Amino acid sequence: MVRSLRFAPLTLVLVAGAAASALAFRPTPVVERAEGSPIHDHMETMNAALKFFAKTGASAENRVKAFEQLEKFQAAVVACKSMTPETAKAVEEAKRAEFVAGYRSMLVDVLANSCRMEKALLEAKYDEANRIAREDLNALKKAGHDKYEGEDH
Repeated sequence: MVRSLRFAPLTLVLVAGAAASALAFRPTPVVERAEGSPIHDHMETMNAALKFFAKTGASAENRVKAFEQLEKFQAAVVACKSMTPETAKAVEEAKRAEFVAGYRSMLVDVLANSCRMEKALLEAKYDEANRIAREDLNALKKAGHDKYEGEDH
C-alpha cells in the first residue's frame, strides 16, 4: 500500500501540469456530447468514480481503490476541459465563448475539489474525502448538467 501512495504526489503534479499546459495551449474546441463520444465517455468515467464514493466510500481498507478511482476521475476532468459541450451549438455566436468559458471554469472547480479530496485521502481523512465526493462534487455535477447538458439528458 505504501508503494501505491508513492505515486499520489506524482498524480497531483501531472494533473497540475496538464491543467497548466491546457491554459498555455488553446486548441480549437472539440464539440462533443452524443453517446459514445469522447466527452460522454469521460463523463461516464467520472460518474463511475462518484458512484464508487457514494456507495462504497473511501476507507483505510480500500484506500488503494479510492486513489485509483480518484485518478481516473481527475484524468477524465482534465480531458473534458478541452472539449466543448454539444449544447454550445445552440448558444448564439456572440455568447458562445462565454458559455464555453463557463463550462471550462466549472470543470476547473471540479478539478480543484477533487484535489481537496485527494489531500483528504492522503491524510487518511476518509470522512472528509467522502463528504467532498458526495456533497461538493455531486453539487457541481448537478449544476453542470443543469446548465450544460441538453434537454434529452
